[in-house]
Amino acid sequence: MFEKKKRISDQEIGLIKSTFKDQEQLLISLRKFLLQGDMTPDEVSYLRTVFSKEVIRVVRKVLCPSLDKGAVIGGTVDLFSGMDLTATPIEHANLGIKARKLAVDYLNQQFNELEGNEAKEPIMFDNLISVEGTPEQNYINFIARNFLLGHLDGPGGIIQFLILSMEGETKEEAVERMKKNSSK
Repeated sequence: MFEKKKRISDQEIGLIKSTFKDQEQLLISLRKFLLQGDMTPDEVSYLRTVFSKEVIRVVRKVLCPSLDKGAVIGGTVDLFSGMDLTATPIEHANLGIKARKLAVDYLNQQFNELEGNEAKEPIMFDNLISVEGTPEQNYINFIARNFLLGHLDGPGGIIQFLILSMEGETKEEAVERMKKNSSK
């Protein structure tokens, strides 16, 4: 009657495997791009060549999920769904929501740029840590910056692509191998 659906399909996992298997440098380059690190024109060109529209769609789906109301049970997630603000004073909760919205807007901007669509007024990652604005804006920027760093390098971020692309490795083994390889 109903088709059983996963948040990330087997076909999408296959695309991740074929794109990222044994390509840790590609993952580092992706993170560097998403954090607006200094990249040579050749590095950016390589990313745009490897990352077809379909690869970008799947990477965005994992790193910057949007709410899919028809998703499987437990699959209705986005970058706001993990925020528990129930015991937070309203003023602080509002700042947290603004910070997360800024982070989501930033990630969408970077994915759009990877597709070749530049923002008219880009959010600059390095400007997210500043004391030039109002205390409220500085707080929002700082929280957004730290969320982005933790999200992209954390268990739900870039590491997830490494894990999904490894066959026969446990999550712990993949993370340990990545740490060891990045210290060479």
